[in-house]
Amino acid sequence: MKAIRILIWTSGLLVLLLIPFISSYVGKFKHATTVTIDINKYGEILKEIKKHDPQAIFHFPESIPAQGDIFYFHYRPTFMQGDGDIMLWYKTSPKKIEELYERFSKIMTKSYHGGHLEYCTSNETSKLIELSKDYETMQLDEDPDNIPEHENRREVIISREKNEIIFWAYGVF
Repeated sequence: MKAIRILIWTSGLLVLLLIPFISSYVGKFKHATTVTIDINKYGEILKEIKKHDPQAIFHFPESIPAQGDIFYFHYRPTFMQGDGDIMLWYKTSPKKIEELYERFSKIMTKSYHGGHLEYCTSNETSKLIELSKDYETMQLDEDPDNIPEHENRREVIISREKNEIIFWAYGVF
């Protein structure tokens, strides 16, 4: 009888000690798998990515542009064997678009017009949109035709007609 009480007491104590550990693990898991679309977290997310791989996002602006309309932002963290990605899409002045176009056209390794773009609207859903021919995708990778699986990809997509730019990075960061 005494042995059964000790076993029950020990089991209860063990459960109480495990609850904070399990709770912490669940919280970390949720954080590591949650898509962020809150633009206010942009700076914090860039800072975190730069700790691990500053080259992955070298082409992104340091901060959200003061002038311009933000259309969309998302960050999907890398988790286990899945690659992550980050995207920022905004509209700015024709002058700023030309400056950005000049900057990136000098370092691009490949470009194409039109295409498709997928973006997350939540953890469960994403949308695929077709980009019109005025959107030029500039790949900024060293060898865009030979990117191994799980390798970072960096692109900017610019519409000089609409004065829009999309910064995108994909990979393990």
